[in-house]
Amino acid sequence: MTMASKPTAHRELPAPYPNIFIDERSGMHSLGYLAALREIGDATDAQAIVPAGAPALVSQSAESLRSVLALQPRDYALIREHALALAADAIRAIKVMGESGELGNGYVSPTIQRLAVLIQDHAPRVGDLTYLGTDDMFGRWGDEILGAVERYTAARPHTLNGSARGRVKNLYRIVALAAHGIAALSERSRNR
Repeated sequence: MTMASKPTAHRELPAPYPNIFIDERSGMHSLGYLAALREIGDATDAQAIVPAGAPALVSQSAESLRSVLALQPRDYALIREHALALAADAIRAIKVMGESGELGNGYVSPTIQRLAVLIQDHAPRVGDLTYLGTDDMFGRWGDEILGAVERYTAARPHTLNGSARGRVKNLYRIVALAAHGIAALSERSRNR
C-alpha cells in the first residue's frame, strides 16, 4: 500500500548570521579584503627596528587605535587610518623576528604577494568571526584586534604564547583583523 504524501510547502531557511568580513555570495574573501592587504603591504616601511622594540611599537599603535575607537561619535576614517598603521607595525614586527633568525629556516617574508597565504597559514579562520548579539560590530572588532595585541605584548618567553610561533600567530591575526576591518570600513564609506 502506497501512501500519498502532501507536497511540503517551500520553507525559507533563516538568514545566516551577519558576517561583516566574508563575501557571503561567494564564500571567499572579498576583493576589499585583498585590496586592504595590498594597502597594508604598501604602508609597511622598511625602517629597521630592533627585535626588543617590536612589542612596544605594536603596543603604541594599538593604544592609538584604542583611543580612536573610544571616541563618540566614531570617526571611521580615523579608525581605518589607525588600523592600517597597526597592521603595518605588526608586519614590521614579523619581519624583524624573521630577519633575526627567531622564526628559523622556514621563515617567509610577508610580501604583498604572499600575505594572504601567510595569514591563512598562521591565523586561519580569522575572517569567520561573527558578531552575534551586538549592535556594535566595530566595537567588537576592536576588542578582537586589541585582544590579539595584548596576547602578543604580554607573551612571556618559555610559554606556548611566548614562543616565536605563538607570537607570530598573534601578529598575523592582528594583520588579518585589520585588513578585514579596513575592508568593512571602506565598504561602509561607499554605501553612505
